[in-house]
Amino acid sequence: MILNEGLRRLGTPYTFRSSPKDAAVLYNCEIVVTCVECLRFLSVSSDNVIGLTRQIKTSSSFFSICCKTPTQMVLSTSNDIRNVKMISVDGVETDFQQVEFPKKTYKLGDSLSAYVQSKNTLVLTDRLAHTVYMYDTVKGMSRAVTNGNIQAPHEVPVQHMCA
Repeated sequence: MILNEGLRRLGTPYTFRSSPKDAAVLYNCEIVVTCVECLRFLSVSSDNVIGLTRQIKTSSSFFSICCKTPTQMVLSTSNDIRNVKMISVDGVETDFQQVEFPKKTYKLGDSLSAYVQSKNTLVLTDRLAHTVYMYDTVKGMSRAVTNGNIQAPHEVPVQHMCA
């Protein structure tokens, strides 16, 4: 739903049949939402009505989503040995070629990812191992950060807008 500055609802919200997991803004008026084995693309009209424009079936269950480019998104998986995947707005799924992920399969919510466009860096959290992994997707270098200050990392605070 859309709220105004006084937190009053504007327009017509969109109702999901299943629980959405995460969302990213593709353009000013288009949003992509992760759901169970699909991505839903929503648009917002000038009178604040939110509607489904299309849906893409996916090969995995995705949880977190963020933008890598205006046409490609980065998503964390659940119950898949490939911890993070990329998917285009056309639904073409690809893997990161330069990145070697932990040999783990995460359950829903145990790992989240984000992509920092300005640094070509992929961030992956491992909640149960109290670790944050950072991958340079161009050079293929990685770094695991584990210290007493990191406890069950869950969120990855990165801007979710592509445009």
